[in-house]
Amino acid sequence: MMAAARFLSAVDVAIRKGDFQIRERVVGWDLKDKKVGIIGFGRIGKRFGEICRGAFDMPIRVYDPAIEASKVESWGAAYMSDLMEMASRVDVISVHCPLIPQTHHLINSDVLAVMKPDGILVNAARGPIVDEKALYEALKEKKIAAAGLDVFDQEPPEPDNPLFELDNVVLTPHLAGFTHEGRKRMGMTAAEDILRVLRGEPPKYQVKP
Repeated sequence: MMAAARFLSAVDVAIRKGDFQIRERVVGWDLKDKKVGIIGFGRIGKRFGEICRGAFDMPIRVYDPAIEASKVESWGAAYMSDLMEMASRVDVISVHCPLIPQTHHLINSDVLAVMKPDGILVNAARGPIVDEKALYEALKEKKIAAAGLDVFDQEPPEPDNPLFELDNVVLTPHLAGFTHEGRKRMGMTAAEDILRVLRGEPPKYQVKP
């Protein structure tokens, strides 16, 4: 989200080519007080919301049909029952829901069309939740300002993926959790759940309880 708001990928490429004057041509956005819409309000979505609110004073909107509105509102966010309405009202959409049949291409041309021209889309969940072809068109035609993708419809993506042509998208190879500390936590979490099952206990982190 931060990198997309400041077009850091394009700026990094330009400065490496000796184009210091990129600073005169690229103007990003502050995140402070911008509205963020979170799709999927599980542990990751909530943590993302905490960071947005704590660091940037961003008002939080939540779209998650699997969660009661009262739980979202008691947390301090506004519950949105209509995705299209939320997309039209927020400045940033960040995707944190699982990939299930109901969320395949949840972010499509209709949703992108109602986003603000300076809107930002971030997907660090699963690639097929976003219709890549629709996103490419929206970014190319400047219907939205920028996007940040850690995941792709096909992984690894084809070398000729059209998104690679654009300078208003930040791309990373599905490594959001790949730090030394993150990998250790993932390994420990898996090992601890294996031990729970061997002891006859239910695992703590079940995909489908």
